[in-house]
Amino acid sequence: MAFHGVLENIGVLAAIGAMLCWGFGDFFIQKTARKLGDVEALFFIGLFGAVALFPFIYGELPLVFSNSNVLAALFFLGFSTLVVSIVNFQALKEGKISVVEPVLELELPLTILFAMSVLRESLTPLQLILSSAVFLGVILISVSKLDFRNRHFLEKGALLAVVTSFGFAFINVFTGSMARQTSPLLAIWSAWTVFSIFCLVYLWHKKGPARIVTDAIRSEKIVFAESILDTAAWVLFAIAMVNIPVSMATAISESYPAIAIFLGIVVNKEMVKRHQFAGMGLALVSSIALALLV
Repeated sequence: MAFHGVLENIGVLAAIGAMLCWGFGDFFIQKTARKLGDVEALFFIGLFGAVALFPFIYGELPLVFSNSNVLAALFFLGFSTLVVSIVNFQALKEGKISVVEPVLELELPLTILFAMSVLRESLTPLQLILSSAVFLGVILISVSKLDFRNRHFLEKGALLAVVTSFGFAFINVFTGSMARQTSPLLAIWSAWTVFSIFCLVYLWHKKGPARIVTDAIRSEKIVFAESILDTAAWVLFAIAMVNIPVSMATAISESYPAIAIFLGIVVNKEMVKRHQFAGMGLALVSSIALALLV
């Protein structure tokens, strides 16, 4: 029992760490994506993660190549992460971070629903109500005007953020499953390696190696910040999912938009309307309540 309690504490602390890293990480991802583009921003994260984690997973590589099913699953995880991350980066590139981040709160109830169906995790009536509140909050955040007759009522990047939420909810559950079959670090490293190779092939053809190196040197501060924070966030999240239920790990870490919202409003001077503030409050409070209940 005592050992179980220690593992649970490790899982909770890892989820809180992931929340902090994601909050600050998305702020720097937005800056990098706007300066260098979606694919290049993602490539530097993947490259950093693949290199930094390799010494820790080297001894586990035979597990990957000895089982074709595991190899195929990890490749699919990497490709899925690539697609969803590009959509996410495009949402951050087009929209306000104070709008896009709260919309991503939709990821939490979706993850819980996916975990229920795939991992047989349960959802109480109160959790269902709070998940619905998150969804309502997301709707309020996503609309720039409460006039649905206007075809421009949606905030820029909001629809892409909704698509991202569905994608990340799937990846959360898939990553949790693969982390339990292999190890947290191996699951993350595999995904990072796969999508960084795809990104490198694209960038090599479009820009060439010299331009990639030049971009990294010219923007080294934001590139390093986004890379180390996002990699740390995913590693901590994978550790959390091994030690506590996926729905609980996601619920705790999903408070990260509060940090990104603060940075967007205070640092980027983004303007947010009253109904959007109400939606932010509803989504964030409901997510925190979910974290306390799971």
